[in-house]
Parts: sequence; C-alpha cells; structure tokens
Amino acid sequence: MKILLWPEFAEGGLLKDASSGSSITIGVFDGVHLGHQALIQRIVAAEKDGFLPLVITFRHATRAGVQEIISIDEKIAIFEKMGIKATVLIDFSEDFSRMTGKEFFDKVVEGGRPGLFVIGDDFACGYKAGTKAADFRELARSSSIPCEIVPMVKDENGQRVSSTRIRDALANGNRELAAQLLGRKEI
Repeated sequence: MKILLWPEFAEGGLLKDASSGSSITIGVFDGVHLGHQALIQRIVAAEKDGFLPLVITFRHATRAGVQEIISIDEKIAIFEKMGIKATVLIDFSEDFSRMTGKEFFDKVVEGGRPGLFVIGDDFACGYKAGTKAADFRELARSSSIPCEIVPMVKDENGQRVSSTRIRDALANGNRELAAQLLGRKEI
C-alpha cells in the first residue's frame, strides 16, 4: 500500500498508476468499526471500475483527550487487509483546522482525481466542521463527481455503531461489545 502525507497528496503526488482516478473515503476511522468498514468495502468494490481505493484519514485523534482505539499502524494494516491501495495521512494542525470545506474538497480533487466519493451520513469537514455530508455531496455534484452518502450502520439492537460506543464499552470492561462493534473477534 502506498502511504502519503497530506502535503504531498494535496499537491497532486499520487495517481500515476490508476487509469480512471480514485474512489475515496474520508474520516478519522478510529477503530475501523463496522460503519467504517461499510465505507471501505464500497470504495474497494469500485476498483472493478478502474478506481484506486484511497482512504484519507488522520494520523492521530483530532480532539484533545480522546483515547485512540487502535494505533495508526493497526489502522493501516486493517486498511490494507480490506483492499485499500493508498492511504493519505493528515496531521491535524492549526493551519489545517482553518481550511474551509471547499478548500479541503479542492485539495482532495487535485490530489486524488476522484471518480467516486463515499462518505458517512455524519461526515463533516472544513473549518469548525462546517461542511456536512450533504454540502460535500453538492460540491462533488458541481464537479460532476458521484458522491454516495452511506447511512449509519446499526447493531442487532438497532443502536448506531460508533467509536464513542466502542470507547465506552472498553472503559466499562465490555470487550465483547467492543469487539462486536469493531467486527473483530479480538481487540
């Protein structure tokens, strides 16, 4: 798998070996739980259409004090096992945090030549997370790029699968629930 840092990617340093561009999903992917896996599976499936499956994620948690569920190395290993061919790592900095959603979108388009975006319904980007999933889809639509918004994934009890639930389960010693939400036997 190819790994790029955001500055290199944002300047267009990626797609020499993809004939039709990339299929991209974007997020923190802390834990790579079942909801994240649904996004990844969709962009990997688009490889049959010639798109390079690409994940854009953060090297570390974006909020201070948030415990990471897995390390960046574990996250990348899971991506690779799922069929991701390239990962872009963002270091959440003061400058990055001031970027608008449109500026972020433009950098992703320049760096990844997307033929497809797949994002979660709770996706947000840009300054103060001001660009929500529907806004991002509209930016994509105005650039003639398909953008799928994947609805939340729920567990067998109808509760949303989320990193917060996983952290809470781990904090309460419920490793079984955490493993279920992560879709893995062990954590």
